[in-house]
Amino acid sequence: MEMKKNLLVSIILVLSAFLVACGSNGATGGSSKNMSIGTAPLGSGWYNVSITVADIWMDNIEGLNVNVLEGGSIGNLRSVNEGKDMHLGWAYTPDLMDAVNKQGSFESEEISKVSTIALSYPVYLTFVTSANSGIEKIEDLVGKKVHAGAQGTGSELALQRLLEVHGLSYEEIEAAGGKVSFGNYSDAATQLQDGIVDVAIGGGAPDIPAFKEVETLNSIKIIPVDQSKLDQLTEFGYRTDLPIPAGTYKDQAEDVSALAYQSMINVNSDISEEEVYQMTKSMWENADTIVKDHPSRGSYFTTEVAVEGLDSSYFHPGAVKYYQEIGVME
Repeated sequence: MEMKKNLLVSIILVLSAFLVACGSNGATGGSSKNMSIGTAPLGSGWYNVSITVADIWMDNIEGLNVNVLEGGSIGNLRSVNEGKDMHLGWAYTPDLMDAVNKQGSFESEEISKVSTIALSYPVYLTFVTSANSGIEKIEDLVGKKVHAGAQGTGSELALQRLLEVHGLSYEEIEAAGGKVSFGNYSDAATQLQDGIVDVAIGGGAPDIPAFKEVETLNSIKIIPVDQSKLDQLTEFGYRTDLPIPAGTYKDQAEDVSALAYQSMINVNSDISEEEVYQMTKSMWENADTIVKDHPSRGSYFTTEVAVEGLDSSYFHPGAVKYYQEIGVME
C-alpha cells in the first residue's frame, strides 16, 4: 500500500513539473503573454490583416500569443479601454474622436485607457447591390431589404449618420416594406448572392473580401453618395474626399463617391512601454509581409501614414519611442 502511495506522489510530482515546463518559455524561464486583438466581422479586411500582424508578433516576440477576435470599432474601443478580454483593437479615427469628446456612442462613458500604435489605411463605407437591382442612390434604400453589417460598430454609426443627412432611418426603410438586418460580412455576401437582401453594406479598404467573392458569380455595382451629403459629415472627422478607386470591384469602371474614415490600431494604455515598443518595431520591420499578403491595404502600410494627422499625445509611449527612433515623430 505504501509503495502505491509513493508511486502516486511521484506521478503527481512529474506531472506538476511537466505542466510548469509547458507554461514557461524554455531556457529563458519567462511566462507566456496572452493578448487579444479586436477586429471587425468575419469577412472583413481588419480580420484578415490582423491574422498576418498577429503572426508577425508571435514570430518575433518570444512568449507572446495573440488571439484574433471579431469585433467592431466602437466595441473595440470599449473593450481595449477595459483591458481584460481585449488588449488591442482596430478602430476608426471618428470613433476615437467621439470617445475623447464624449459624443456619438460615448456620451456618458469615460474612455481614458486607449492609446494608438499606428494609423493605417482609409476605409470606405460601401453599398453593394446586384447590377440589375434598379437601386441607384441612397434614397432608393427605402422599402428594400438591407444588410447593415454588425450592430454597434463604427461602420454602422457612419451608416446611421449618412442616412440621417439623407432624411432617412432604419424605421423609414422598414415602414415602406423593407427590412434592415445585421451580421458579419460573410453572411451579408451570401444573402446578397442568394437574393435574400437587396443591398449589403460594410467598411472596405478599399474592397471588402467577402463582397469580392460575390462578384465571381454575380455582377454587382457600388451605390454612390452625393457629395453635398458627404460634406455635411466632415464635423465628425470623416473623410469626404476619398472615392472608392476605380477597379476595386470587377465591374467598377470609375471612382465611386463614398464616406471614408481612417483606421487605426490601438492598445490598452496599461500595457508596458517595452512591450508596445517591441510590437510596433516588429510590425514595421516586417511590413513587407503585410504588403505581400494584403496588397490593396498593404500599400498604405508606411511609418509616415502611421503618424499622419494625429497628435503624438494619442500614441502609446512605446510606439512614440519607436517612431522617434526612426525619425517620423518629434
